Amino acid sequence: MPSLVCAFAGDKEPEMRAKVISRLVTITKLQNQLDTCMTVTPDFLSLLGDANSSVPSKPNKGKFKETSASDKSLPSVSQEKGSTTAATPTATTPTTGNNMDKVQPYFRKLDMDVFAVLHYAPLSKTIMDSEMHTAEREELAIQPAQLLFLLQDLYNKLSSSLSAVGFGARWRKLATSSDKQNAAGSDSTAVQLAEKVVELMPALRDHIENTHAFFQSTNIRDDDGDSFSPDYPAQCECLTLLFKILAVFFAWPQLSDPMYSPLLHQSLEILSKSPHSSVSKDIGLVAKGACVYLERFCEHLPLLSCTRPYVTLLVSICTACQSSVAQKRVAKICTQLLKHSWVESTMETTQQRTEALEYLLKYHFEWSVEPLKAVEEMCTKAVPELIGEDGGQGVSSIFPALSSDNFPCFYKNMMITVVSQIKAIPLPTKGAQPSSEVLLDRLQSIHLSANVLHMLVTFVKSFEKRAVLSAALKYGTLYIEALLKFGMPVIDVEFRPHKDEVLTLLKTLQKSTRCFQTFCGHSKVKRDTSLTNHVPKLKKILEMFMFKVMEMLAHHDCQEAFSVGNLRNRDLQVNTHIHPHITIYIIIH
Repeated sequence: MPSLVCAFAGDKEPEMRAKVISRLVTITKLQNQLDTCMTVTPDFLSLLGDANSSVPSKPNKGKFKETSASDKSLPSVSQEKGSTTAATPTATTPTTGNNMDKVQPYFRKLDMDVFAVLHYAPLSKTIMDSEMHTAEREELAIQPAQLLFLLQDLYNKLSSSLSAVGFGARWRKLATSSDKQNAAGSDSTAVQLAEKVVELMPALRDHIENTHAFFQSTNIRDDDGDSFSPDYPAQCECLTLLFKILAVFFAWPQLSDPMYSPLLHQSLEILSKSPHSSVSKDIGLVAKGACVYLERFCEHLPLLSCTRPYVTLLVSICTACQSSVAQKRVAKICTQLLKHSWVESTMETTQQRTEALEYLLKYHFEWSVEPLKAVEEMCTKAVPELIGEDGGQGVSSIFPALSSDNFPCFYKNMMITVVSQIKAIPLPTKGAQPSSEVLLDRLQSIHLSANVLHMLVTFVKSFEKRAVLSAALKYGTLYIEALLKFGMPVIDVEFRPHKDEVLTLLKTLQKSTRCFQTFCGHSKVKRDTSLTNHVPKLKKILEMFMFKVMEMLAHHDCQEAFSVGNLRNRDLQVNTHIHPHITIYIIIH
């Protein structure tokens, strides 16, 4: 049956196209029935492997295979109607779809010609009565189940033939060499496959718009995130796959090569629906136009987990075009997505939601005009809404995606951003002294990062969550390390011309280091191994920082600016604990 679909998919006759669609419907029904049967008979797979030993039943280590429909980032599709609850896989069943992955090597692979079905327009079928009058008119079109079947196969081919660097290692799985060999379904090269994707791009764009229109319709979800429409899970998966297919294409490394710049131009123009222009047009403007076109879909994404492939597509476009203008647009889109209130759904797991949030936060901070200002805004406006006498509101009104439950995810990414901004300071080079204005800007940037770090450190006592404390210990160590390597040379040079600013900066850092010492004491009291593993390195780095500051102050004849004292070991509840080791610290006056 797949061979018949592949043979006649490119036929332009309406009758043949109707038959192709009917064959696809039959294939998807058979797959659903097979998946249902294998769910209640798990021993069938082992018997099948014994009967045909030529097809390996277990993946070989170190081999890649095509990413399948059971990808963790995708919601699973509810199976055919009429089955019992025990035998029918649902959207909430995590094992649904894994059975089909295991038997894929036994199926015939589809050719690239079959994807001409994506271009099919709706067909009208007229049924005549005995008197040759129109008795019934039936509309034939690709339904979500058939669209999902085709998109899954297309994504498998692309992810095997093109390097999907935009998705990361978690989105790839191990497979046998035979799976990888048959994934493309033909002898097409990567270039030919990329050209084929460009031919399919108008159809893919139209399907994105149709799926987006479905989610724009009303009364398809209730307040608990459950869908009223039976096509809702399949539509979610189709939209996710559409974004992933385009993201894999734009993440193809050779696409940024000047040899393939016409292909990149053509694909972006098709995606953004812009009129064809000369290749000499600035690629950055074309990329911005594509991002502007894709921005229209961010308001009606069905699930939080769908935002990751959506943003990955935008990031892949910016990376391929190397456009800073488009990057700012992506940062704006990520901000809009964070300001959206996402309803939890049974079609996605907590891990998927967390990974999507981390991806949004990464580019919200990293590609914003001033990353530290973005972190400061969240610390001063959004996070305080979660803190109050009655335990806080639970959800931020400025960033509705931020809540008390997922605050550790936000906290971790804010700490990562602060550390990365310190590491972005250039190292001093001999014979190339920067101007005083540049040094002053760097000093102000360090001062801002110290203020933001202090705000982040104080949040640990307000939330008292293990994940928050662990992130504070880990990234606090990295921050002090980066400050010693990249920040202290700037502070040392700017001490004499801006003594008051430097002393204010050191006082701010002193408040944070005292909190770090408290965190170390609290970790020892709790005897949590995952926390205490960070303590020795953090204490060593804090000691190095203390002696570095003392050395700098002594070098500038400013010994009166500090004194040495003993720090009492306390926990987060400000309870004093006696330890055999005494912590020494300096006091900036």
